[in-house]
Amino acid sequence: MIKILLIDDEPNVIQGWRMRLALEDDLAVIGEAGDPDAAPVMAQATQPDVILLDLMLTGRNGADLIPQLVKAAPGCRVIVVSIYDNVGSRYLALQAGASAFVAKQESPEMLLTAIREVME
Repeated sequence: MIKILLIDDEPNVIQGWRMRLALEDDLAVIGEAGDPDAAPVMAQATQPDVILLDLMLTGRNGADLIPQLVKAAPGCRVIVVSIYDNVGSRYLALQAGASAFVAKQESPEMLLTAIREVME
């Protein structure tokens, strides 16, 4: 079972991810954070295998959180999921330590594939 923490400041996005991931037998959402300041605390408390992280959070750049999240949950993989799909955003995310980048406008299957691939 792949344990997943969701971090996004849009409740509808969190709900959509949670509903889609619930359909998969090998994936389990173990926590959610809408507040970027609460995200490292939640990561430490839940110790997820994978964190889905929005790149642009209210008042904070999600890429800045990646080192804190990895420190709080050693061994976790961070997948940045963003509507800003461009070379600069991808570079920023991967440079900060993300294991993968998936555009929000991609199909849900792309996100599922990314989750499973970073765990291989």
